[in-house]
Amino acid sequence: YSPKKLREPVIEDITELRQLVEAKQLTKEIGPYLDRIENDFLSVRDRLLTSASAGLSLSVVIHEVEKGVAELVRAVDEDRATQRLKRLAKHLAEMIEGFSALIRRSGMAKEKASALIRRAIANVELRLQVHDISAILAPANSDFSVKCSSRLIVSTIMNLIDNSIYWLGTLPEGQDDKKRIYVGTTRELHGEPAILVADNGPGFIDPPEYLIEPFITRKVDGMGLGLHIASEVMKAHNGSLEFPPAEDLELPEGMTGAVVALVFKRGQK
Repeated sequence: YSPKKLREPVIEDITELRQLVEAKQLTKEIGPYLDRIENDFLSVRDRLLTSASAGLSLSVVIHEVEKGVAELVRAVDEDRATQRLKRLAKHLAEMIEGFSALIRRSGMAKEKASALIRRAIANVELRLQVHDISAILAPANSDFSVKCSSRLIVSTIMNLIDNSIYWLGTLPEGQDDKKRIYVGTTRELHGEPAILVADNGPGFIDPPEYLIEPFITRKVDGMGLGLHIASEVMKAHNGSLEFPPAEDLELPEGMTGAVVALVFKRGQK
């Protein structure tokens, strides 16, 4: 809960979003998704509150859902196409179902890495445009299939892109006219299939073990959960979150900033 004012996370955000959706006369298209989001969030929240690790687990859900609701608010406020709004609302509803699936240890299916990447890029398309950032996608020749919760992997890729967007925004004036993010696949890490997110920003200055600690962040007003969540999601998929040096990989020219890899085990293909 914010130290500045008393409020109920997510629920108040959804209430405000409902009011905005009603004012824009989009209740018929978006209303059912908001109902799913609220009901599933309450279900996951109540279950996690009774678990031993409720504090951190609930913070993870709040962090992810608040970001999703904020993205919807931006899209509705800017009168973006209804189809895009429906896609964002559907993704947010599915993401919360993904947390529930993770608790149940179910909801896994075989997915193409390229399809997961395309979904993540589609969901952040608006933010990339607003921040004048170019997204570079890898060719499909290193594509692979993996058994996973697609909702959680897509959200994890979005988390990494969100980090890149933030740090690209800190580049000094004169260096921020060609901001780029690369998202692709590789087998260069121990021969294991992996999804890479790289950028031409300032890069990391902390050791990997520090980066994935919860509630530790160099972002102003950040929660320090993004990379921790990504690491936990990969552990749940018997994989790992890694931070390989850019020079060890075949990346597009200029990708000398942060590099993060979602590494899967070959047995999951």
